[in-house]
Amino acid sequence: MFHALTGCDTVSFFAGRGKRMAWEVWTAAPELTQVITDLTTAPDQVDKDATHTIDRFVILLYDRTSTSTDVDKTCCKLFAMEELC
Repeated sequence: MFHALTGCDTVSFFAGRGKRMAWEVWTAAPELTQVITDLTTAPDQVDKDATHTIDRFVILLYDRTSTSTDVDKTCCKLFAMEELC
């Protein structure tokens, strides 16, 4: 599960984020394992709690101090920070 989510031969990866960083974030969010396990048994059913957990993983992958729960807003914020640099 971890390998497929964070990038493998057939799945793209998170830009600039390697397996080590992804593993550190994953271990800091243990609820992600259960969400991914649940998705392997019922991939057609993704509830809001599961989506929220996956969103948090992606947000924390790029900004460990973020309290945001919205991936789109976080992307905009991080993009704006890059533009200022």
